[in-house]
Amino acid sequence: MKLKSILNSEFKNPEIPKKLFGISSIIALFFLAFKAPLDPDLFWHLKTGELMRQYKIIPQIDWYSYTMSDFPWIDHEWLTEILMYLIKNTFGWIGLAIFFAAIVTFIFAWLIPKISRSLETKKSPFYTSFILTILGAIASSLVFGARPQVLGLLGVALILYIIKECQINNKSKIIYFLPFLFLLWANMHASFILGLVLLGVYLALDKNLRLPASRHPDADWVKLYRPLSTEAWKNLSRIALLAAAATFINPYGAKIYMEIARTFSDSYGHNLIIEWLSPNFHTTEGIIFSFYLIFLFIVLCITKKIDLFSFVLLPFLLFFSLQAARNIPFFILISLPVLIRSLDGFEEIFSQVMRKKFIAISLSILLIFFPPLANEINNVFKTMYSKKELASFGNYPSEAALAFLGNYRAENSGNILTDYFWGGYLIANDKCQMTNDKKRQINCEPKVFIDGRMAHWITPERHILKDYNEIIDLKNNSQELLDKYQIKAIFYRKDSHFSRSFSFNSKWRKIYEDDLVVIYEKKN
Repeated sequence: MKLKSILNSEFKNPEIPKKLFGISSIIALFFLAFKAPLDPDLFWHLKTGELMRQYKIIPQIDWYSYTMSDFPWIDHEWLTEILMYLIKNTFGWIGLAIFFAAIVTFIFAWLIPKISRSLETKKSPFYTSFILTILGAIASSLVFGARPQVLGLLGVALILYIIKECQINNKSKIIYFLPFLFLLWANMHASFILGLVLLGVYLALDKNLRLPASRHPDADWVKLYRPLSTEAWKNLSRIALLAAAATFINPYGAKIYMEIARTFSDSYGHNLIIEWLSPNFHTTEGIIFSFYLIFLFIVLCITKKIDLFSFVLLPFLLFFSLQAARNIPFFILISLPVLIRSLDGFEEIFSQVMRKKFIAISLSILLIFFPPLANEINNVFKTMYSKKELASFGNYPSEAALAFLGNYRAENSGNILTDYFWGGYLIANDKCQMTNDKKRQINCEPKVFIDGRMAHWITPERHILKDYNEIIDLKNNSQELLDKYQIKAIFYRKDSHFSRSFSFNSKWRKIYEDDLVVIYEKKN
């Protein structure tokens, strides 16, 4: 009887389980986004931010490589990099992780429920919102961490929030924030282009639906969509044009659009870089995403509660998500509010279930102390206060290997072939200074062969990522490419097929080796 009474005991005040579940969900979302600083690109982002802060200069040509040293570098994340450096320099790795985790938490715990509001009640279902946002956040977690892409997610979420505010209140003043949002966004991450697309699609769709809506005001689709008034549409259109114009206010002007076009048109890089590949449905994130897609399809087939804006966008975003895993979070941001509104009928059931103390407390504890989250938190703290642990956990070169490389480069001329995935980490350890000529550029040593910035850098003479892969894959032209780039030494992973091939090559000799790194030098 005691056990039965414990299981059936309920909270008298329904707000208590709400607060308990809400707080535990927010904590779970925060720790889901609380990532160790292991992304290879993070290190060159921080180094670039440091140099811009130190020398008051924004990159115009490549600073870090010898292979593309004259390439016009369009650093569309320059403002984010300065911000990241200032946070890291002031609060350390832990501050950087907290900052980006807080942004993700804000998106999923506050903006998504706001975007999910019903046009009639102006509310979103509490329990349904948090349960589904946790599911969506897990499926989106590939891009979480201290990465500029997170600010792109924030920008898209803010656009969706502004559109929802306009639908609820045609006279909302929040639209005047759009030009300032795009001014910042265009200097922080190239994903601002998606924000412009969302605004353009919304305005085009709204213009064509206003007349049918006025003729059929009681239609179900009107209740889910609610077009703007003519005056509100004109006002939003004018502000959207100002926002588009604001994107040209950046250090590169219209060239930033050329950088976006080059990145999206490079099919070779898309077929090699992990986050540009299709989702891996064997991973936890991939399995969750597949479950999410099936669940979304079933719910929409049964409820048929989808607004026309989402109906137009979802097929395209699903296509891009299945093409490249990095696009999954954008699909989640558009589809999650649809899913939440479609399941708002279950809110009363969730409320009744969560009134039971045992269920509410147990679920809250599970959310906070979920084992995978606890393991990730442990990894974060393990790597944040020890450079040795960071290098070991991230499979980056040790301090001894970096010291040997620095000494070798100081005593020997010639170029060194370096690993693509180590490029950013090596750049972070570069010694840099301003040149004394009129160009006022930054010179850093030792220079790398390639790093994450350069995946889509292409000229008529070279595609650096393609050349790099043909070398390490030991293609027929690999020796020709080594000669073309005047490679005198190899700094690479010891256990790779590429490095092992040099142990059988009489023209090269091993000069350094540890558990991870091997260095080969070309004999004179």
